[in-house]
Amino acid sequence: MDGTAENEWERSPDDDEHPKRRSTSMMVGGIILTAGGGLVGLTGLMFVAVGDTTTCSESHTGDRTCYGQDYTGIGTGLLILGGVGMAVGVPLLLHGAGRVPVHQSAHNQASAGDTALLLGIGSAGVEVLW
Repeated sequence: MDGTAENEWERSPDDDEHPKRRSTSMMVGGIILTAGGGLVGLTGLMFVAVGDTTTCSESHTGDRTCYGQDYTGIGTGLLILGGVGMAVGVPLLLHGAGRVPVHQSAHNQASAGDTALLLGIGSAGVEVLW
C-alpha cells in the first residue's frame, strides 16, 4: 500500500483533514431545548406540588363559597412539555456535537476571483468567487 486510503474509513489520523463539528447550530439548539425543557419541567413539578389551593367556607345561611385555583392541570401540561423538550433536545445536542472529517472540496480550495461554469440537465450557470 502506498499510504493513500481507498475510502474515508481507512484514513490515518495523520491526514491533514481535521474533524469538525457536524452542526454547531444543532448543538446550540439542543442545549437550549434541554435546558428549557428542564426548567419548564421543574416549573410543572412545582405547580403539581402546589396542587389545589381552593379554600371553601360556609356562611351562617348555609351557603358554601370556594376561592382559589386548581393548578394540577397546568402542572401536568408543563411536565409533559418539559419532557418533550428534553426528549428532543438531548438527541439534537448529541447529533450536532458529533465530529466528522472535513473534506477539502474544489470550492474550499478556490481563491478569490476564480470562476466556475456549472452545467446540468436543462440548466447552466456561472459561479464567481469574490
